[in-house]
Amino acid sequence: MTAMSSAYSASPAHGPHRPAATPHATTEAKIAVIGAGLVGVGVAERLTANAPFLAPGRSIEDVLVDPCPPGPGRVWREEQSPLMRMNSFARDVTLFPGKAVRCEGPARPGPSLAAWARETAAGLLPPVDPRLEGDLRETTPDSFATRRLQGAYLSWFLREVARQAPPGVRVTTRTGRAVALTAGPDGLQRVRLEHGSRLDADAVVLALGHLDARPRGEEADAASFAARHGLTYLPPGLVLQRCLS
Repeated sequence: MTAMSSAYSASPAHGPHRPAATPHATTEAKIAVIGAGLVGVGVAERLTANAPFLAPGRSIEDVLVDPCPPGPGRVWREEQSPLMRMNSFARDVTLFPGKAVRCEGPARPGPSLAAWARETAAGLLPPVDPRLEGDLRETTPDSFATRRLQGAYLSWFLREVARQAPPGVRVTTRTGRAVALTAGPDGLQRVRLEHGSRLDADAVVLALGHLDARPRGEEADAASFAARHGLTYLPPGLVLQRCLS
């Protein structure tokens, strides 16, 4: 999927570009973010922070599109086993840029995963699903938190992004899988979803995260060998989507 040219574009790495005049300019600019997992919610945070530079004098709607829950996305879903752990210390995990990050727009501070878990367990922040309360209590700055707790943290982060959005900026979500991106009318970009609906936007950001890939090379050879000998071959992929029984 390739993005068409747009009057508005933003990247966490390169910062916002000021909009050019377009014939379709209306009172509200719409930016579609394809992917509402970890990368997508991070993009949403930067878009809201830089809203005054992206479309001066216009309101903005940031629309996150994903078939999976917004925040956790495909990888960090809360229904996975508590045996699945992160490979980073809880104190090192955060989506808030803070003062240490050089980036365009305000770098708003916020709690790390460890600090969020501590404050949530103490009742200082909104509660999580009761199934995750044990995950909260056991999480320390030097522990490897459960992947499902990271999903809850991402859900909370996205809600905070929407809550702290400046006046005239909305963060919304749309459930569905984007399957095509083409040029739309009047310079807009058109996103087509798998069930036939569509979304027209001034700009589209691809925050696709982990994508499936067809086996090739050694993986394809191993799959072929397993098929010939009645064996089972499990290629690399998300463990929560594997049947290991």
